[in-house]
Amino acid sequence: MEAGQSDIGLSRSLQENPDLSLSQAYQRLPRPKQNALEERLGRSAIDEILSLSVERDPQDLLEALYGFAGRAGILPQVAPAFATRARERLDAMRGQGNFGTRAEYWLSGSNFDQVAGGISHTGAVLGLATIFCSYLRPLRPLAAGGIHLLSHPTVAGTLLASGGYLLARQAPEVWAAGGRLLTGDYQNGRHSTFEDGLFVSGWALGALGVGVGAASFGLGARTYLMSREAALAQGFSRSEANTVAYMRGDAVRRAIQDPEIWVQYARSQTGLAGWQRLLLSRGGQWTSHGLLYGSAAVGLGKFGLGVRHYLSGNQGEGQPPSISSLFLALAMDVSPAVSVQLYRAGRGNRNFNLGPALSQELTEAHYQDPALRELVLRRVDQGLPKLSPAAERAFIRQGNNDLLLVERLLRAAQELSPLPKSSLRRANGQEAFQGENLEAPQALPAVRFQEGAHHLSLEQGAEIARYNLSRLREVYGSGEVSPTGLLSAIFQHPVVQNGAIFPRPIDRGPLRAHLERLAAESDRRFENGTARPLEGVFVAVKDLFPDVDGVMQMGSKTGRVVGVDASPAVTTLLDYGAIPIPVGMVAAANGGSGMNAHFGYIPHPRRPGLDVGGSSSGTAHVVGLEDFPIVVGEGTSTGGSIQDPALKVGLPSIVPPSGVISTKNMVPFSTRLDRVGVMAVHMEDAMSLARYLSRSVGDDPHVRWQNPGGLFQAAATRPRIVYLESLVKAATTERREHFQRQMQGYREQGYEVTALGPEWDFVAEAPLRMYPFDAYAEAAFAYTNPLRRRAMEVPLRSLDENLLVRLPKGAISIRLGFYDQTRRLSRQYQELVRSKLGEDSVVAFPSVENVPTADLFAGRAGNLLDGSDRITMAVNRIPEWGQITVPNADPALAEIGMAFSGRLPNLMHFSSEKPRSIPLPGPELPTPPARASLPIFMPHLAGDPGKGRAHRPQVISAAPQLD
Repeated sequence: MEAGQSDIGLSRSLQENPDLSLSQAYQRLPRPKQNALEERLGRSAIDEILSLSVERDPQDLLEALYGFAGRAGILPQVAPAFATRARERLDAMRGQGNFGTRAEYWLSGSNFDQVAGGISHTGAVLGLATIFCSYLRPLRPLAAGGIHLLSHPTVAGTLLASGGYLLARQAPEVWAAGGRLLTGDYQNGRHSTFEDGLFVSGWALGALGVGVGAASFGLGARTYLMSREAALAQGFSRSEANTVAYMRGDAVRRAIQDPEIWVQYARSQTGLAGWQRLLLSRGGQWTSHGLLYGSAAVGLGKFGLGVRHYLSGNQGEGQPPSISSLFLALAMDVSPAVSVQLYRAGRGNRNFNLGPALSQELTEAHYQDPALRELVLRRVDQGLPKLSPAAERAFIRQGNNDLLLVERLLRAAQELSPLPKSSLRRANGQEAFQGENLEAPQALPAVRFQEGAHHLSLEQGAEIARYNLSRLREVYGSGEVSPTGLLSAIFQHPVVQNGAIFPRPIDRGPLRAHLERLAAESDRRFENGTARPLEGVFVAVKDLFPDVDGVMQMGSKTGRVVGVDASPAVTTLLDYGAIPIPVGMVAAANGGSGMNAHFGYIPHPRRPGLDVGGSSSGTAHVVGLEDFPIVVGEGTSTGGSIQDPALKVGLPSIVPPSGVISTKNMVPFSTRLDRVGVMAVHMEDAMSLARYLSRSVGDDPHVRWQNPGGLFQAAATRPRIVYLESLVKAATTERREHFQRQMQGYREQGYEVTALGPEWDFVAEAPLRMYPFDAYAEAAFAYTNPLRRRAMEVPLRSLDENLLVRLPKGAISIRLGFYDQTRRLSRQYQELVRSKLGEDSVVAFPSVENVPTADLFAGRAGNLLDGSDRITMAVNRIPEWGQITVPNADPALAEIGMAFSGRLPNLMHFSSEKPRSIPLPGPELPTPPARASLPIFMPHLAGDPGKGRAHRPQVISAAPQLD
């Protein structure tokens, strides 16, 4: 060492020579300096410090520092702690001592490393095999079994624990790799930044996946405890409460495994602060993309390095891996992505296309098949917890009492005299019916859109929200507005951010891309002069049909359904140029209010503090918003799910007779009672859309008419209006007075109006009391799907309490004979109504009362919720009947309206925007044919194939004015 360096200290030497190790810097110190340090610390302590300076394993480094502090006297408690630890480890080796130490000793063994690795590799390979099988139709049953197996809590928990253990064992290596990435220390050539980056990234993604899994188990356990307490409070035994709680807790656990649920939760919880919703939404999106795409990138990168090592042989890189080990490592690296995909497939993922077990093929013969009944009962008993003994006894007692009452009502009705034939058969001429509003619009010449037509403001969208479809077409034809411009205004509206109304975001992601493509195609057809009858019309569609993206959420975060064929209720809209937009609904279409939507409460669109009704709540909210440019919507009804929200919001609506609009490929509740209907801002738009949707689809067993469009003509004779005095008396004062004024107006117009006394109450009372005993039983058929091998899992995944109660009640009805008794009474009811009221009567009734939201949440709205069903359920008992709702002419009192039920040609007399009937001279109109097929070939449909969709000339069953 040179003389000038004799006074250089240790720290300065390290600063000026960063490449030196601590040991090398110590050796460069002058000998007097070294002696001084040895006298102060001792030679053994200096040797230990120098050895620690090169230690890279964090665990060994901390252990050594802890020991050094004890020997140096810094921490005097170290020595007794080490002695205690030695005794505990000795006890653990002998199988004695506390459980924690014995578990630590067992886990530290190399044998468990092999076991954990074997478990993790097996699960990863099985997951990849499951995904592979899902893309091959013959192997899809294996894929379904793989999903069930890997998502089982015991299997999932074992895989999670083994994966977490392996991650913990890799922590020291990750620490070292991260240190090299931070310091850039790659002088030895044994590692590279790319390799270390992949290793650290893969470990971080694995840790993220383990964290998601652990959180899902934690939230599932919390749900289990809460549900168990609630079930015990409801009278369940301990074993029954455990069964109910387990099912709900496990459904939450499975849902949390998919980060999409976090995004949907953030959108649905309007009570969260803005930053909380943003954090959940962005966090869910980042986690989903990281686990899916990050794991795939890391896996492929590490697989590529392994292949390079394999091909290089032994050229300085150690023993090359085998092909099998490379694929095992790849399976492990992509396992976080596989986990997300598998749990997403359990909810329903279009990429897996496993196919829901919905059974729309059910007919009367299937309901009566003893073998299928036994299968339904077995699946309900195995798949759902039974009702508590008290609830089961109450339902049986209700069945005996209600069906006995129905029998008495129908026996008494047999003694009624039929209503006499109306004396006003065709008074002074034909009815003034606005049939011109149902005609297909005239073809438009080619349109040249003005500047700014493709980008509308929110205010311009609010202006268009007051237009009817005819006015909207005129605006499109003038070039002032384009469908893409109107879509841009829709995206800007605040309601789009409400996850209760739009559970699947329409302003971003794949659904936005679908809508923008459809709007662009509508633009092009307007510019080419080939615009279709509903071109560019945005239609709110209840999320119970497979929409343009092939998905239906059915109101549940966890019960998404995909893989079914397209629905005629959606494809018909597309064929006519409309653009369907899915909107929220009450979960699984069960409930008469907006409070049972899994994505948040759906409120009244016009009057805060009042309920919107249900279950087509989302459709009513979107169409009812006065500044939102969607003026027509599609919904479904089984027991009033269109009429109820339409009446409460004040919207015109129509539910045609059974079999007029196809229910094919929608999620069923009761295939015999389900119907598709329409709401709109303007009555003529509701009738137009209903007529466009009414066309034969050829292979739907529930379409009963060859020419359903032919029914949309006014009957040649004026119908009689009848109403039940008891329902009018039960209405609120303002609704009763409005109804009576309307009836007086119809009398002045020449209609025969007849009030029916309490002896006619069977018309409204019998259907309401029969509903639970056959509708719930048919729902049990639909959801357990006896016609397919795999039962529908919606009740297990949707967490919908209505289904969890209704399906066991349906099983009781089948087992105890309530179902058969109800079907017999239903047929008797139909014959009585037809014979006593006659074919030329329509039943009128006042609008139902609005329900305050506060009463709804407090459980004080039971009678009000049931009130609307007393007449709307009668429609579903008589297949030839339909129903329309007519709002008040005063927009401020729109919900104080009324409704009519009866045969569709009779209802057409009341379907103008302002109900009126004026006697006019003229020839008598012929009765429309009940069954006829009118093929109409539309050149603009056949000649414009569009992108990716095969079009062919459509045979449209309709009346002549649909040309």
